[in-house]
Amino acid sequence: MAIFIIECVVICVIFTVLVVTLAKKGDPIDIVFNYPQPIIDRAYELGLIQQNQKAERKRTVIKKLVFVAILGMPMGLLVRYGNHAETFWQGFLIVYGLGLVVAICDFLLDCTWFCHDKSLIIPGTEDLVDSYHDYGFHARASLRGALFTLPAAVVAGVVVALLA
Repeated sequence: MAIFIIECVVICVIFTVLVVTLAKKGDPIDIVFNYPQPIIDRAYELGLIQQNQKAERKRTVIKKLVFVAILGMPMGLLVRYGNHAETFWQGFLIVYGLGLVVAICDFLLDCTWFCHDKSLIIPGTEDLVDSYHDYGFHARASLRGALFTLPAAVVAGVVVALLA
């Protein structure tokens, strides 16, 4: 259990540093499809994004799923040798548990930082304060993020089962 807690802390720190660094270096419009729908709609109205970018978003989701599934391989090795998982279900549950922790970390980060950082407000959407502070949106997004960890958990479980 101590190993899992340490992994949770490490993965949340890595996730937070990665998200904050990428958000601070980029233009908020680059991540507009991670914003609530009224903000996306306004970005369309303002001509900041085009309809064809929505199709690109679908490809991005597929790329993320593939990346997450591939990430399951080293995660499987980690939980097999670091956590001493010996069955598919042990590997699956540990990796999925880590994914849930990241989803919770993401929700807390969104509600405490994203919702209140003025540098992440897209110009022309300043009046959409309620949309930026839509905590329900961020809760649903975090739940979708938790679902994204399922492929990694399955692959990790398979890796553990093969190595056991």
